[in-house]
Amino acid sequence: MKNSKTQGSAFVVLIIVLSVAILGVLGYVVWNNFLAPKNINTEQVTGQTNNESGEEVSTIPDLITYDPAIEIKGSSDTAQLTNAPESFKSYIVSDINEANKEIKAQSPDCYRVVTVNSIYLQRFASGGVTTGGPCAGGAAALWASRDGTWTLVAVTQNIGFECEKLEEYKVPSKIAGDTCFTRDPAYPEGKPYNQV
Repeated sequence: MKNSKTQGSAFVVLIIVLSVAILGVLGYVVWNNFLAPKNINTEQVTGQTNNESGEEVSTIPDLITYDPAIEIKGSSDTAQLTNAPESFKSYIVSDINEANKEIKAQSPDCYRVVTVNSIYLQRFASGGVTTGGPCAGGAAALWASRDGTWTLVAVTQNIGFECEKLEEYKVPSKIAGDTCFTRDPAYPEGKPYNQV
């Protein structure tokens, strides 16, 4: 009789330990995927010295990488774009609003989503444009700023962005990649691209 009580107690302890372990794993997964702050990788250390005054001044990193990419559906989502230029945030919101007018006219359940992967030199950005809802579809996208005005430079579902557009806007390889798309039959796998 004593042996069965011991086995029953051990079984209860085992169930409790397993329940606590499962709750711990579930809590970790929820924290990591939904509650933890977004990881922002930067390539340059902030804080440089101003040569004239000798004071330390704050600088924005050359390359900002959002991991995971930031998904923008409306103006409130742009707060997640840490260190992004305000002009870029405004442009993205305006683009979403304009696209939604056209998209919703065709299908009220569909909407524009912009994802941002990285921003380089505060003048270039990479990510994607998609249509959410039942009208799903999308492409990789590159944006550039000239004199403070942002524009969508290129979108692609190919092996790379169009070489002509990358060269026109002098998009650095660091954000555009090292291969671009051309219709030249000499480059069926894409043309090597290198822009500093």
